[in-house]
Amino acid sequence: MILDRVTITGADNSTSIRDLLDLSQAFPFVEWGILLSATQEGAPRFPSEPHLDRVVAAAHTDGLQLSLHVCGRWVRQMLAGANPVQERYPGLWEIAPRVQLNFHGMPHEYNPLEFLDLLRVSLDKQFIFQLDGVNEAIFRGMLACGRTVAPLFDTSAGAGKLPEAWPKADTGALYHGYAGGLGPETLP
Repeated sequence: MILDRVTITGADNSTSIRDLLDLSQAFPFVEWGILLSATQEGAPRFPSEPHLDRVVAAAHTDGLQLSLHVCGRWVRQMLAGANPVQERYPGLWEIAPRVQLNFHGMPHEYNPLEFLDLLRVSLDKQFIFQLDGVNEAIFRGMLACGRTVAPLFDTSAGAGKLPEAWPKADTGALYHGYAGGLGPETLP
């Protein structure tokens, strides 16, 4: 297994774009996970639209690597085939090659045909599914349809808690991710 990126999530309005660029230059494998929610914009860890405009500009001019981490109602809308993120932030949607759906350990219903249609019109995106013991059927359904999807093993359901044991990467996907309690104190 090859480690090709580390995603740091939670840069918000208090995070300097210059700091993001400096860290990206020092560590070119860093990808910035941008948290997006219909109700949390501007809250801690969820940047506001003006700040997102600066992030997008830095991605265009300086190569800042981004992924979108979609939460809440927007995840449910995407699973029904809509794309509220693209509607709200078209420039951000255009520049980010990866989209993570954060299920937060909550069961989600989805319309397989409508969701697959969204994935078909988003062929330039890799979709990341937070596998937390609840919504694996959605991931497996999309993988079976031949989509480039990636599992993110996060047994803490987004709570940032280190698991007792890491799940084995045997999903059949080419790319796998791990999250939950990883940081300077827990990594060798």
